[in-house]
Amino acid sequence: MKRFLVGFLVGAAVGAAVVVLVTPKSGIELVEIVKTKVNTAIKVGQEAAELHEKKLWDEFHKRLDDHLKDEKPKDKPGNRLPSS
Repeated sequence: MKRFLVGFLVGAAVGAAVVVLVTPKSGIELVEIVKTKVNTAIKVGQEAAELHEKKLWDEFHKRLDDHLKDEKPKDKPGNRLPSS
């Protein structure tokens, strides 16, 4: 996840730099274009992170449920109820 985020940010920075160097627009137009692209990139990154987090939680809950189903109670002296 960390490598993805770093790569994403580096790619966004390189893309923004290319836009600045290649675009023959005025400063104000260019700033608005860059803001829009950066905000879109941030939104896409957040959505990807949320989706990945959901998948991880789903996998965690599945493994926990599987583990709890497979686990049998152990007959330990402290776990027994007193007989009447």
